[in-house]
Amino acid sequence: MPWNEPGNQDQDPWGRKKPRKDGPPDLDEMFTSIWRKISGGGRSGQSGGGLGPWPFVLVAVIVWALSGIYTVKEQQRAVVLRFGAFDRVENPGLHWLPTGIDKPLLVDVTSIRSHQVHGEMLTRGENIVLVDLGVQYRVDDPEAYVFNLTDPDATVKSAAEAALRQVIGDSSLDDILAEGKAEIRRRVEMELRKILTDYKAGVRVTNVTLGDAKPPQAVKAAFDDAIKAREDKQRFKNEAEAYANKVVPAAEGEAARLVEEARGYSKRVIADANGQVALFEKLLPEYQAAPRVTRKRLYLETMEKVLAANPKVIVEKGSGNLNVLPLNQLLEQKSRRTQESQP
Repeated sequence: MPWNEPGNQDQDPWGRKKPRKDGPPDLDEMFTSIWRKISGGGRSGQSGGGLGPWPFVLVAVIVWALSGIYTVKEQQRAVVLRFGAFDRVENPGLHWLPTGIDKPLLVDVTSIRSHQVHGEMLTRGENIVLVDLGVQYRVDDPEAYVFNLTDPDATVKSAAEAALRQVIGDSSLDDILAEGKAEIRRRVEMELRKILTDYKAGVRVTNVTLGDAKPPQAVKAAFDDAIKAREDKQRFKNEAEAYANKVVPAAEGEAARLVEEARGYSKRVIADANGQVALFEKLLPEYQAAPRVTRKRLYLETMEKVLAANPKVIVEKGSGNLNVLPLNQLLEQKSRRTQESQP
């Protein structure tokens, strides 16, 4: 039917439908037309000037390139896999990798991770204690953390429990409950670090805390009595040391004083003896010159010294009455009145 005949007014001379002016455009027709222009198609036997599939290829390349952009945060490191195998570790910043070839695994290397270990454990003396242990660690080697262990965090917890059981099993009950807690904590930390180094876990232990060890509930009363006795022993020991620290210096000072007094007395006696020797050496020539006079003077001087140190009374000789004059008492009373009268 010719294109301009009645009934074919909606077609152009090439058999294509004309756009309707009394309604919205036909979307199917619009997309079909765009596709024909892009692919260069038209009716069979006609050559088109389309662009072909290259625009789609270009868009796909752009989308693929943009999908490979990713950001590594400051606290992270990116473990890059190439076809599933380790390739490199990327530092913080903006990076790009080919999607479908490389794959990044982001690992937090600054956050502190922690685990708590609780359990009943057997000591060296075959006693059971309840022990709490806290472990803090962080990722030190992202490659080892990702590839060497299936579950590094669970491995750290298991290694901490193994290290704790080994140290507790080699320690006495007294060390665990009171005296040796610091040493036990240090040994557990060293053993845990050794285990994780052997495993190449890629983590670094930053802190280990050991809680208070407790006996089982069935024997708690007996353990409390033992601990109280140990505390009393330490208290008595401290009191004894304090008493010794107080008494020993005083005794040493008293002994030093007595020694010094003895030395002074010795020097004084020796000096007095030397003085008397010198005195007799001076008297010897006088005695040899006048023996009688010298003996009389020595007698009087000796009696003066003896009587000066003894109480004295005066007795009237030759009378029938005994008249006694207590000179010492009179002198003492006079001295006492003199002191009282002074202001």
